[in-house]
Amino acid sequence: MAYNPLKRGKRLIGTSGVLLIITAAVLLELIAIVQYKYSHDEITKNLRLRAESELRAKDLAIQNILKQVETAVENHVWDAERLLAYPDSSYAVTRRLVKQNSNIIGSSLSFIPNYYSSKGYWFESYAVRRENGAIETMQLGSAEHDYTGMEFFEIPVETDRARWSNPYLDSDGARMLLTTYSEPVHDSSGRLVAVLDADVSLDWLDNILSMQYVSPSSYHILMSRTGQLMSYPDKGKVMRSTFEEVVSEMKDTLLLDINRRMLAGESGMETVSDARGDKYYVFYSPIGGNTGWSLAVVSSENEVFGEYEKMRIRFLWLRIVGIVILGFIVFRFVRNVGRLQKITVERERIGSELSIARNIQMGMLPKGGVFKGSSEMLEIEGLLVPALEVGGDLYDYYVKDNRLYFCIGDVSGKGVPAALLMTVTRSLFRSVSTYASGAAKTVEYMNLSMSDMNDSNMFVTLFVGVLDLISGKLDYCNAGHGAPVLIGKEVSRLDVVPNLPLGVYSDFKYQGQGAVLPSDCTLFVYTDGLTEAKNMEYAEFGEENMIRTLEKIKGNGLLPAELLEYMVGEVNRFVKTAPQSDDLTMLAFCCKRTGCSENGEKIVLKNSLEEIPRLNGFVVHFAEKAGFDDAEVLDLKLALEEATANVIDYAYPSGTVAEIVVEACFDEAEIRFEIIDSGKAFDPTAVADADVSLDVDEREIGGLGIFLVRRIMDEVRYVRSDDRNHLTLIKRKKSKI
Repeated sequence: MAYNPLKRGKRLIGTSGVLLIITAAVLLELIAIVQYKYSHDEITKNLRLRAESELRAKDLAIQNILKQVETAVENHVWDAERLLAYPDSSYAVTRRLVKQNSNIIGSSLSFIPNYYSSKGYWFESYAVRRENGAIETMQLGSAEHDYTGMEFFEIPVETDRARWSNPYLDSDGARMLLTTYSEPVHDSSGRLVAVLDADVSLDWLDNILSMQYVSPSSYHILMSRTGQLMSYPDKGKVMRSTFEEVVSEMKDTLLLDINRRMLAGESGMETVSDARGDKYYVFYSPIGGNTGWSLAVVSSENEVFGEYEKMRIRFLWLRIVGIVILGFIVFRFVRNVGRLQKITVERERIGSELSIARNIQMGMLPKGGVFKGSSEMLEIEGLLVPALEVGGDLYDYYVKDNRLYFCIGDVSGKGVPAALLMTVTRSLFRSVSTYASGAAKTVEYMNLSMSDMNDSNMFVTLFVGVLDLISGKLDYCNAGHGAPVLIGKEVSRLDVVPNLPLGVYSDFKYQGQGAVLPSDCTLFVYTDGLTEAKNMEYAEFGEENMIRTLEKIKGNGLLPAELLEYMVGEVNRFVKTAPQSDDLTMLAFCCKRTGCSENGEKIVLKNSLEEIPRLNGFVVHFAEKAGFDDAEVLDLKLALEEATANVIDYAYPSGTVAEIVVEACFDEAEIRFEIIDSGKAFDPTAVADADVSLDVDEREIGGLGIFLVRRIMDEVRYVRSDDRNHLTLIKRKKSKI
């Protein structure tokens, strides 16, 4: 047979193809093993982060309810001590405490034995809200109901400190499952004479614990400081068993160690097994405050990794298919067929996924529009144009309680990593801003979370603002972002402090600022994709060009949407056919306020204490006009007197004659007083509360007036604008029962 070099060449190529297929199969399997370990670790890490986030969120939600109760009791201790000379007034104190606080189901003022000789050995005035909403008062103390040996009374009396009790079933007063917060009450000589407490039904716990789960079948375990189960999947064991009794029935002895750590107030994660050998992840953490409670979330390993295991099997089949395809490619290569089709398909698949990701990202942005209130109208519009399929810029806003919460930011880098961090930043803003006390705290909490998970060393420049739509007061914090522009009769930049971007240092203390936005002006915020837009000659659009454009249109009355459209047109005319180099993001809003209208009044005072009677008359007249009762009017008069006297005493140098303006307005929900002075800057909201638990001789001088104002008013805000102090005091009307 004649020698055929072409046939021999094909055999060699075929042999090489077989070796290539075997090598590829081995490599794919090795990659799969490495990928499995890496993915397993990443899923576990992500599970831990989500569980810790959930535990923190529910800890904050529980603390929020408990803190409201603690604050309410603290506010009424002063009332109880003030009325000790009148025994029957204790019923009014407990009734008022229950009436003014929807979280409190009952309250008692329990006196030490024989404190009032006319009332006998036991005297416990109790008020309770029944299911029909009516508040019932009664005297509970008796030989059958000896409160002196009960935890809510005994511990505060022994320690002279406030105390949350262990959960218990109240069969005499509220007749339900409760926990009680108790505060000692002292007479004028400092002697402990009674305990004021608030009973809180534990029904709301299940609502908070069911708000969010790490996985669908996850469940929570909430236990008291003594290990008693307060929340558990088996409702028959709630308040009837301890966690130690439950876990002692299971095989995994590690559960007993978890019980010990939870009782000790520790945090952590453990993997345990049930009687069938199924594995579970247990994440646990103590509840903040002085309750001694501890919360755990339990997730099934089968559920956490179930979808991943299914995906791994699918990938196994995909790898097998890949080997077959590779064999087919080798075969086709022998027959001189190219591989262009596969590359094209893969490119189209990636393009399709990026297109879907872009749609998802753009769908997360809020839609602009008009928000109307009783005395204000907000028009707002945002725009984000990514340079690539997905971008790293963000903006977000929402309106809640007559406040506009908004942010705009720029993530370092581009593409998918920046888009993922943008999504995390936006989610953090939404979750944190709802409970953080102001823009600076919002940024600080966001920075703490982002710094802890910032293994990629990326950062975010961010501007966060909270605008009071009624007063126009803007509380804001700038984290390395460009200064916004205020467009009114003139175009000016908002003054910003150069704080660091988010994700750089976890312990950085961010400084917030304040300003008052005039009605009918527009605030324009943007990212550097606007000012750094480049044309074909690599010249930038620049800040001067941006300001010149805004100057040109400032008097045209453009709506926010029209303003953004005009600015985009100017940028496009500048860059012409040059490719977009960075994400372009802008946000503009305008708030038109009508003020207090007929419900507004004001009084101008001299900075002299002799003006206080005039102020008192003004406050009494206006508060009665707003529909507040005598007790509330008395509290409002006391708060305004303390706040104004503080300005008179400390705002001006001795001998200075100046004016203090007190403006007031009200609507069906609340009454507002604003104290305006031109004295030296002083933020009373930044002053720590006076320690009223100390004796007078031990307590530092000052601070009691501010302490009293905070306790009386529902909200206290401060801003420094135009070299003047603006202190706003808000009192909300209580719902009638």
